[in-house]
Formats: sequence, C-alpha cells, structure tokens
Amino acid sequence: MIKSIVKKYLIKLGNFYIKNGILLQEKQKLLVVDDTINELFVKKFATKSDYYDFFDKMKNEIRINSIKNKWFIVDQFEKIYKRKVKKCPLCECDITIKNNDAITSRCIFGGGMLNRFQCPECKVIFGPMKMLDLTDDELKEEYNIHYSIFSEGDSTESELKAFELLKPSFGKKYLNYGSGAWSKSIEILLSQGYDIYGYEPSSVINSLNKRIFNDRRKLQSIKFDGIYSNNVLEHLRYPNEEMRYLSNLLNPNGVMVHATPCFEYLYEYTRFHLFFFLENSREYIIRGLDLVEEGFVKDGEFMAVIYRKGELI
Repeated sequence: MIKSIVKKYLIKLGNFYIKNGILLQEKQKLLVVDDTINELFVKKFATKSDYYDFFDKMKNEIRINSIKNKWFIVDQFEKIYKRKVKKCPLCECDITIKNNDAITSRCIFGGGMLNRFQCPECKVIFGPMKMLDLTDDELKEEYNIHYSIFSEGDSTESELKAFELLKPSFGKKYLNYGSGAWSKSIEILLSQGYDIYGYEPSSVINSLNKRIFNDRRKLQSIKFDGIYSNNVLEHLRYPNEEMRYLSNLLNPNGVMVHATPCFEYLYEYTRFHLFFFLENSREYIIRGLDLVEEGFVKDGEFMAVIYRKGELI
C-alpha cells in the first residue's frame, strides 16, 4: 500500500513540474526572454520567425526531458519494487507473473522502460503496468502532455478502410470513435453524404465542428447503425467495459469495426499501447456482451475485427 502511494506521488510530482514548465512559458510569456529578443535576433537569427522556431524547439526539449526524468524515477522504483501480476486485466483469470517474465521494450516518446506480460490463458499481451496503474485523470494528463509535443500521423486512409467494412449506406448514422481532432475521414464522409459523428476525449475540439464531441454524454441521445475506430482499441484501459458502452450505442443488428495493428505485437515502442490482442484474446473483448465476431480482415499491417450486435443474419 505504501509503495503504491509513493509511486503515485512520484508520478504526480513529475506532472507538476511539466505543467509548471508549460505555465511559465505560455502564461507568463517568458518576459525575461522577451526583453532580450532583439539582442538574440541580431546575434544568432536571420529573422524573428527563425528565433521563435528555435524557441519552440527548445521549449519542447524541456518538456521531453521532464517526461524522461519522471519516468526514469518511476522505472528506478519498479526495479526495487518486485512486481507480481496476479490477474489478467482482460480475461481476469488468476495468474502469477513476475518481473523476469516481462516482455521489454523502450518508449521512443520519453516513457522509459516498457515491461509487458502475456496472459497464459487468453494470450493477450498487456502493460506496461506503470501505465495501467494510473487513474483515468492521470492517464488523460499523460495524453494532454504528449499531444502538446507530438502530433499523430495522417490515418485517413486506414479510417476510411475501416468505415467501408461497415458496408455503410446513406440515411444511417455512424460514429468514428476516438477520431482525433485531426481526423479528415469525417470531413470526407460528410462531403459524400454520410451522416457521421466523431468522438475524441483527449483533444481540444474545434467549437465550429459540431460533429466531433469530447463529452460522452452528448452521445447518449444518439443511436448508431455503425461504429468504427482506427488505432484506438490498444489504448483502452478497460476494453470489455468500453465495448459494452459502444454496444449500448448501437441499434439492433448494428456493426462495429475496430482496426489496429496491435492484433499482433507491433508498435510496442510507445507506453500508450496497453493491449496487444493476440490469438483468442479477441473473444474476451466482447465476453458477456450481445456482440458476435462476424469477421477479421488482414491486409499487411491493416487489421480489423468486425462485430455485429445480436444474431447474425
């Protein structure tokens, strides 16, 4: 219990320094640096724009180093704290896995060592546990900090492929779950005449885009005929609970498509990938739900599972 409290304190302490670093730079506007901008402009930079580009890069380096320092402290604690995993977070079977059974990699985004484990029952690979240990608010803060430095690549093509697997038709409602505020697929599909919405909890949503929500309560009044996601399933803290929620948003006989390369052990170099759904672990994502697997598509690294609500027709 004491170890858990100390660990959470260290994580919060790391976030505190990062947040204050951002506040000092963005809210107080670094008045001291502003006073010397003309001197720096003359000595080192061809234009004022070059100076600000350099300053933004320096600001991101400070943030990245803060992240690295925080997770370095947590990793040192992990070495002392001989973790034993006693229950699979997906199938909930009783297991006994120790640190020396870990599948290890390193986070390229400053998140330090990544120790994951494979359940002997359902075969899912899960972790790192230091991320699964975070509260919902702490995990959301991790995403907010991450996206203040890094941006997602363009996943429009994969999103459209996932949408097509719904076998969509006009006059029905669709949801891109975990769309990102940067999603182009919603704009494209709206222009084609589809009735489509997006949900993205971790981004600042443009208030002019009335089709993308960051509050799940706004989805409650809508029933969808199809729901799709791309590179989302592996990020979910509680996959089964999330699928239950999505199933409740579906009309009878509605379809869900979830695409991710993490149906194999790929892209393991980020701490934000919490689950890799190998072998029969896909069955446990929908265990106890009114969903059945209708198909699985693999085209290179594009992999997608198709679920239908209720009886197959």
